[in-house]
Amino acid sequence: MHATATTTAFREQHRLAWGLSFARGYFELGMLDWATRELDRLGSAHQDRPEVLAMRVRILLARKHWPDVVEAARRAVRLFPHLPEFYVHAAAAYDMLGRKEDAHAMWQTAPENVRSSGVLHLHVARFEASLGNVDSAREHLRRAFSLEPALLALAGQDPTLAGLLSAPQDN
Repeated sequence: MHATATTTAFREQHRLAWGLSFARGYFELGMLDWATRELDRLGSAHQDRPEVLAMRVRILLARKHWPDVVEAARRAVRLFPHLPEFYVHAAAAYDMLGRKEDAHAMWQTAPENVRSSGVLHLHVARFEASLGNVDSAREHLRRAFSLEPALLALAGQDPTLAGLLSAPQDN
């Protein structure tokens, strides 16, 4: 009986890996309906896995279905409060909906381990810059780079953040 359970578990892991691989491939090709179908085919047992939720949120972001992004990302935050990606996506969707206060609240309510993520600080910097809070944006950039120095290259590719990096500071 043990061998059968092990074989079944292996098959499920294999099915998950292949299904996610197909979904990512379709996503990268812009075939969002096919990517969604691949996620749906994984079955209910896998729908609450972080990698499945992350792919589903990315598909919704690509479709610019902001209310659905908020709903899916907030659900993922409840299930996986330690993963910064879902806070970033929920806040970005709130921002796109013009709900700046809700976006700000997503950053503020993140647990400490998430707030110590360089990626989170990079996105907060972008958000603060969009509000015209240049000093706060620069502070979040400094924090992001101190936590994850490799983010400097990424920030240099973002027009909003690159402007902050090259603009003279007032202080």
